[in-house]
Amino acid sequence: MAGDAVEAVAQLKEASDGTLVKYGNGPFSRALVEAGLLDELHLSISPFVAGSGESLLSGIRTTAMDLTKVTELGNGAVVLTYMPSR
Repeated sequence: MAGDAVEAVAQLKEASDGTLVKYGNGPFSRALVEAGLLDELHLSISPFVAGSGESLLSGIRTTAMDLTKVTELGNGAVVLTYMPSR
């Protein structure tokens, strides 16, 4: 699909019952959240502090989310699953 990536994702979601997965963060992730195209957000939390790096979703407007699942991976690591409040 040529053109705007956010519009392409919207068209894919409309035309399919499948699951779309996007890994990582950055400007494209922020654009999907802002467009209301995010159905779930999975955050991996590890028990150490890196001390630097890019902010997860810097510059995004406040978006309320509900915690729907916590998966413990061992050694203090967890994956938190959130869904946007609707």
